[in-house]
Amino acid sequence: MVVIFFMILCVNYLVFKESLHLWFCENENNGASCSISGMIHEENKEFERAEKYYKLSCDNKYGIGCYKLSKLVIFRNRAGSKNDANRYLKKACSLEHVLSCQILSGIK
Repeated sequence: MVVIFFMILCVNYLVFKESLHLWFCENENNGASCSISGMIHEENKEFERAEKYYKLSCDNKYGIGCYKLSKLVIFRNRAGSKNDANRYLKKACSLEHVLSCQILSGIK
C-alpha cells in the first residue's frame, strides 16, 4: 500500500513538476523553485524564460540561481555579459556558493 502511494506521488510530481515549481517561485518567492523553473526552461531552450527565473532565484538570495544565471548570461553572449556574469558570481559567492567563489578566485 505504501509503495503504491509513493509511486502515485512520484508520477504526480513528474507530471506537475513545472507548474509546482512555478507556483512556489511566483507565489512563495522560493529561490530553489525559481532555480528549478529556470533549469526546466533552459532544458527546453527557452532561454529568456530561464533567465527570468534564474534572476528571480538570485533576487531571492539563492546562490545556485545566481551561479546558473551567470552561466546563462555568458552562454547568451550579449553585450556586457562578462560584467553581468561576474556580478552574479560575486552575489553567488556572497551567498556561500563555493563553486562561484572558486571561479572568482581564478578570475582575480
